[in-house]
Amino acid sequence: MKTIELALDKSRTTISGNPYGQEVYKEQVSSHFIDEKQITVIIPDHIVIVGMSFFQGFIHDIAEEFGIGNVKRHLIIKSSHRRVMERYEEAIRYYV
Repeated sequence: MKTIELALDKSRTTISGNPYGQEVYKEQVSSHFIDEKQITVIIPDHIVIVGMSFFQGFIHDIAEEFGIGNVKRHLIIKSSHRRVMERYEEAIRYYV
């Protein structure tokens, strides 16, 4: 299992937007799924708020390939902020 800490602008404390989530996934994570079946992604501590739309964009390709019910089997998200983790769960639950 590979662990990746996202490289996000340190001046930002919040991230949102489906297109931005897709961009970050494609630039920093997607290529690692070639060799790995499961990846842990760490949201840096300076990010305290993540919009559900960011996570929905971030998981889009995984949900399309493996099914939304299998996202957590392939992608583990870690953050020191409880609310960020709640948003990840909501993004999966309400994915469309």
